[in-house]
Amino acid sequence: MTGSDALRPDADRIARLLADSRGAEILAELQKLTVHLNSSARPADRPERADDVGIWHAERTDDGVALRRHEWAMTEKWAWADVAEVAPAGSARRVVLIGESTARGWLYDPAFNPAIALGRQLDKAAPGGYQVVDLAKSGASAEQTAELADQIALLEPDALVMFGGNNWTCFPASPQTGIFDVLARAVANGGYGEARRTFVSAVILPRAQDLLNRFARLSRDHGTQIIVVVPEFNLCGWALAANLEVPVLPSGALAKWYELRDAAEMACDAAQWADVAPIAEQMRLLDGGTSPVPGYLLGRAAMALGDGPTARSGLEDARDSIVGVGVANTPRAIRETQQLLVDFAAEHGFPCVDLRQVLAAPDLPELPDERFFHDFCHLSDMGVERAMSAVADALLGRPAGSTPPGPGVEPELRLLVHMLAAVHNSYYGQPAEVIRAQLAAAAACGQPAPEIMTALLDILQGAGPLWTHAAIETLAAAGPASMVLGPMLLSSNRPPGLWVLGECIGEMLGRAPSAGAGEMDLLCTSNDITEMSRQSADLSPPRYYFHATAERSRFAFSLGGQCAGSLSLTYRMPDAPGHSAAEISVNDSVVGTVAARPDWAGVTIEIPASVTRPGVNWVSIRWPVPATDAQAHFAAAATAMARGEFPCVYPVFGELFDARVALR
Repeated sequence: MTGSDALRPDADRIARLLADSRGAEILAELQKLTVHLNSSARPADRPERADDVGIWHAERTDDGVALRRHEWAMTEKWAWADVAEVAPAGSARRVVLIGESTARGWLYDPAFNPAIALGRQLDKAAPGGYQVVDLAKSGASAEQTAELADQIALLEPDALVMFGGNNWTCFPASPQTGIFDVLARAVANGGYGEARRTFVSAVILPRAQDLLNRFARLSRDHGTQIIVVVPEFNLCGWALAANLEVPVLPSGALAKWYELRDAAEMACDAAQWADVAPIAEQMRLLDGGTSPVPGYLLGRAAMALGDGPTARSGLEDARDSIVGVGVANTPRAIRETQQLLVDFAAEHGFPCVDLRQVLAAPDLPELPDERFFHDFCHLSDMGVERAMSAVADALLGRPAGSTPPGPGVEPELRLLVHMLAAVHNSYYGQPAEVIRAQLAAAAACGQPAPEIMTALLDILQGAGPLWTHAAIETLAAAGPASMVLGPMLLSSNRPPGLWVLGECIGEMLGRAPSAGAGEMDLLCTSNDITEMSRQSADLSPPRYYFHATAERSRFAFSLGGQCAGSLSLTYRMPDAPGHSAAEISVNDSVVGTVAARPDWAGVTIEIPASVTRPGVNWVSIRWPVPATDAQAHFAAAATAMARGEFPCVYPVFGELFDARVALR
């Protein structure tokens, strides 16, 4: 008898004790307690000290308060300013900048960031009159920012620039606030629309208000001038992720929603922009504001019609819809937090730098200029310069627009950031036009853009794990790129976005496409499913098979020329209507269908040479819309949340255990 066999009677007894509803409640409470204990424990090498400010130790000198970085902070240095010591301010006015990765200057840091830009602008206006202390932290939550706000008084700041709000919409790191219980009741009573409204009102706004109250106290108790910066989102230059369509809806509504979506897309394709708005409104009524698709369609149509206010309203709906639903969304400041910041500044008489106006597009000023961003919320160097010139005006007491934006970064750094932005955006499934724009901007910076693009393409077109290629040395020599390239190089997974990236680079270099192997795995599922390679669109546990949460799924393979072959699938469609089927296309040409099966089944479909092409080829599966039992789903989701777990919020269109192309 093995050790595992000896434990079987005890395991069976525990299972019997926990098998009923009472046992499930007990298990849920134990899971919550475990998460709380693990999250509240402070690492032994991080002693808590009353004179800490972030990762620095505050020291009082004759010239004021200085900062010295802790030895243990080396493991966290990547998230903070790469500064070992901060000198006393002396006679200068001390300005403290806090915030998240946007305030950190993500992708430019440490060579360039908002603190550097602000310091230059202030020094030009009043040489030696200001000292900017950079306390922005990448990934900072609202709770971490609140903790930092309580420490800032140690620095005796004359002014504080609060540049945050994107991470306030993220789910708390632990369920110790009981929010899972609150959301479980919301889902059970009103589906994911109610869950979203509850999350905003019960989590986002209270913790944001608590944070702002700390800043007000700092101003009241220490006379610190507070500058409030309202973040903006790249509404025009950020496309929807392909797997974010609509959560499970009440019975009958899902099929109708997809009928309307098809009608709206047909209207867009025909440039019948005026027809889109009423269709999008019907979709929104069905999904209760939980899908980004209606707002995105409305926003694009309104932009084509030159209607800025309607375009902004629709695109903000798209941005805000998935917050609080349990979706793996990028950081973003939603309407409610933006308005909270504006109201807070007005209530206390604090200057407010609203980036919705500062970064406005010249043709449609209700919308932001996408040139000031390099992804969803992180600013380009010119966006940073423009934002910090507005902050400088507020600090100097000048009229808005008095301080001209700085010149930005050197071409070498701008080139690298555009290249990294192309890779980063490909992770998030951005369309080819977005990737091409970043690559073109990199090429416009001159050398060594072709060399870096060639190295990237060598890696993307190579066989085997990406990290094994010698071209990595070229990328490593280009600068601090590990934060973006790491998820790509350390995984054997090639999601569709990386195929798009390779295709775009190949076009720019005019390089002939590489031939694939005789048999190609379309899933390429890796054992190290990371945030960038996970197949699920929500926060539920990752699966080691493909889980389709949208009506269409796309996969890629590469050919050296036209070639016949076959596509083998191991699939199931557990919730598909009876007698329905999924349609299989290669490069938009239908090659066959597969019948819906609730259990795993295998099928082989012939691919004629006439539908293939040299280079990247795309396999598309259009699944039947599932007939999900909504009430049973909501009950299961509520039960999962009561255990402190995230449910799968999207309907299951289909699943693939294996998908391979074999060439002849």
